[in-house]
Amino acid sequence: MTRSLDDGELNGNYGLADQITALDWVHAHISDFGGDPDRITIFGQSAVLRAKPTPCGVLMKSNSYLVVDGTYLTSRTLPLNGSGPAAPVPLLMGVMRDDGAAFLSYPSANQSFSSFLTASGFPSTTNVTSHFPIPSVLTPTNTSLAVFNASARLATDAELRCLDYATIYSGIENGAFPKAYFYEFDRSYQIPGYSPNYPTCEAPPTPEHLDGDPSLEYFKCHSGELLYVFGNIMREGLPLRDHGDIPFSQAVLDAWTAFARNLDPSPDAAYLLSRGYGDALGVAMERGGGNARWEAVEPGAPVYRALSWPISVDAAFRDAAQCDALGFPLDYYEGMNLSRRAM
Repeated sequence: MTRSLDDGELNGNYGLADQITALDWVHAHISDFGGDPDRITIFGQSAVLRAKPTPCGVLMKSNSYLVVDGTYLTSRTLPLNGSGPAAPVPLLMGVMRDDGAAFLSYPSANQSFSSFLTASGFPSTTNVTSHFPIPSVLTPTNTSLAVFNASARLATDAELRCLDYATIYSGIENGAFPKAYFYEFDRSYQIPGYSPNYPTCEAPPTPEHLDGDPSLEYFKCHSGELLYVFGNIMREGLPLRDHGDIPFSQAVLDAWTAFARNLDPSPDAAYLLSRGYGDALGVAMERGGGNARWEAVEPGAPVYRALSWPISVDAAFRDAAQCDALGFPLDYYEGMNLSRRAM
């Protein structure tokens, strides 16, 4: 809950206050469970905590509306020049490949690309639309889907990818983040309680895969990583769509827990073998050219990890021209007091 009143008492940020209280409890008592109070990692989805001065751990995406109350948040921006109040802790963050597809409606019949963008609140200049081509393979058969496809890519870049890239770039460039890793989920399993524009975010069923075939193209939407990150596909009573759902979830969990243990999302090979994940390690090594290590973001050559199965590879930040056209280049925050505005 973020609602605040101008009465000096109800100052908002109650969700943040709850998180800080939980962190304080963990710091005070985790040693009773064999943990290290100086090595606490927190992660979330659609959540923000790095802007609090207290060291707090790992952040994924931030798209909340918060209140500058002088206690939990002391400025309207997240400083990216290392001056504070951001906590100087390693960072793991990223996006779904088609995050923006969850926040769009479908275009009406015969609606043009530029008209749909304008109606959806996005820029529709020729310079912008020329960088987001409508898939020609869809145009003759389904114009509305073709427009939606290009719009979803633009929405993902405009709302999430470009500013996330710029945030992590400036944070690393200026030492605000001592180390940072970026990912993109190229495989997803949409949670049943949140499947916008159904069945847009669902793997399409086939005679061989009645519950959906993740190897086919579909939109990898917002929240489509949660079942993998928490490892609860079967606990939720959901079907395994193919042989990759479980090992992919294991790989994601291993990366997240490796980051919590060592501030590096590349799990140790001996640890994987001890858990009986030799096959997963072999695939990663083979596909990675003998090196399955997830590379950290470096200012000179920023890379992200494209998470999929059986291939997860590092690649250079993509859509640079698209981000430039949208007005969010990689150095976007370098000319803005090195600050990311609160979302």
